[in-house]
Amino acid sequence: MSNSLPQTSSMLIRGRIEKQKLTSSIMAMERRLQIYLPPSYDAQLERRYPVLYIHFGQHIFDPQRPGYEAWYLHHLLEALSTANRIEEIIVVGIAAERPTVTKDYNHYSPIYRGGGVGGFVFEAWIIQELKPFIDTTYRTLPTREHTAMVGASKSAVATYNIAQRHPEIFSKIGLLSPLVYSHHDRTWLYSTPFTKFDGLLWVGIGDAEGEYTSTIEGFLDALLAQGSTPEVDFFYTLTHGSGHHATAWGRQMIHPLILFFGKGGTTPTERIGRAVAVELLGDDIVSAAGQPLQANPFVHYDSGFCMTSLSGKYHVAHPDLLSVQPSNRLYGLAQGESDVTFSSSNGVQTTRRYQVVPGLSDIIHLHLRVYTPPETPDFQQIWFSKYSLARTSRSCYEGHYTFPRGFALQNVFSWDIHKFEQCADGSPRPYRVLYAKEDATIECTIERWAD
Repeated sequence: MSNSLPQTSSMLIRGRIEKQKLTSSIMAMERRLQIYLPPSYDAQLERRYPVLYIHFGQHIFDPQRPGYEAWYLHHLLEALSTANRIEEIIVVGIAAERPTVTKDYNHYSPIYRGGGVGGFVFEAWIIQELKPFIDTTYRTLPTREHTAMVGASKSAVATYNIAQRHPEIFSKIGLLSPLVYSHHDRTWLYSTPFTKFDGLLWVGIGDAEGEYTSTIEGFLDALLAQGSTPEVDFFYTLTHGSGHHATAWGRQMIHPLILFFGKGGTTPTERIGRAVAVELLGDDIVSAAGQPLQANPFVHYDSGFCMTSLSGKYHVAHPDLLSVQPSNRLYGLAQGESDVTFSSSNGVQTTRRYQVVPGLSDIIHLHLRVYTPPETPDFQQIWFSKYSLARTSRSCYEGHYTFPRGFALQNVFSWDIHKFEQCADGSPRPYRVLYAKEDATIECTIERWAD
């Protein structure tokens, strides 16, 4: 089912993007900014605008160079405002800077081995220098109710930590594919004890983001435990078939834009509009003696907003076969089949049949065999995301992996940073999805490498 996402990458825009360089005394360096000003900005000189701050700002508009990914956020903004779905806003893209990118987003623990902890300095720059600069240079609505922030991946961690510490500045935040634990020692990346953000929170992730998808459940449990209320001050969107990359994040941005700046009303539920349908996404086979199956009751709204409901009700036709626990977890009890009906708090309903089977292993073994083109450099390994494949012949690379059942990862093959596979004609290769549903050997052929 479509979420009414506008097609944006080929559009011309009526607003404009300014590039700024702001010298920081706090960080003792120059920071780059890209600032989107909406179409009415130069004509309506008395008008002031809400502001959305976004990290990784070098990627959110056009690609940095040919063949690179981007969010194309300026096109989405104008498609939505032209359709009268959101109000016009100013967007401040904060570029990541190479000298400090390994520590800027870390408040409490390094995300990667060897990374520093510079989040408090980065936070001080945003609060004490960046926001005052934006509010004095541009016609903003500077109060908290008109100020939002979004981050993706590791910058989503910084978004939460900064906003949680400064609720007087930010009233709305969006976390795209947030990291939960450090990569090298599994340290929790947020405050201890975990503290609720005093504002409106949206969390979005794809179900094909590998370990990022699997660890998000612990983060959601922590949010619920410390008082976040689903569909009141906390909204969650688990997007089917979406990966951990800029293209996916650009597509998901429709949801926080409508939630934060929608023209349907003054409250979040008014802004997202009317629920029109719900689907139960995900697998339909449950183990009778293994890990629970994570269901995804995906609700569609007439505004284009979509969310995964965390507050609906389930009815299981055969409760002796299947039970449903909080956070959409389905547990198999005995072999058989049962219809499961989900009813959202917004009045939409759907039914899906689930099969409960015995002896379903929680672990899947995958063998990946990849054939490469003749121009492949003489390297001993290539990569699919962080998973390496060893060279077994001149044109063949192989890898053996053990994954949790249901593990899914969307990506393309690469042999170095930004050296990705392409289609034979040189166009970008559509993302592949590695899906661990059963033990298997998967063979792939790479047509061409990027120049």
